[in-house]
Amino acid sequence: MVGRNDALLLVCVVGTVHVKFIAPLNKHIEPVMYKTGLPTSEAAEESNSEDRFRQEMAWVLYQRNPNRNEGYDLVINTGSMTYEQIVELVVETYTKKYPDYVCVSPTQNPK
Repeated sequence: MVGRNDALLLVCVVGTVHVKFIAPLNKHIEPVMYKTGLPTSEAAEESNSEDRFRQEMAWVLYQRNPNRNEGYDLVINTGSMTYEQIVELVVETYTKKYPDYVCVSPTQNPK
């Protein structure tokens, strides 16, 4: 996995699936609260500040609006799915995008 702006930087790389993860604010700030110990309101402001910084950075470095989704193969709301569902969806997207690159191990049980 690559972080921010990977859909732009790796646009021509064969074998990549560009996935954007989004979440509602309450899910977005949970990790901030956990890592920093900040109360909800301060964690929300910290999260918003970080989002603004990353938006500005994407624009200054790449003239790219990170809120646009056209560079992604898949946009997933992590607040509405389990991790297992997310992994399944990403794997399914990859296998449909690159069917010739999928290798099934003989030890795997097909569904």
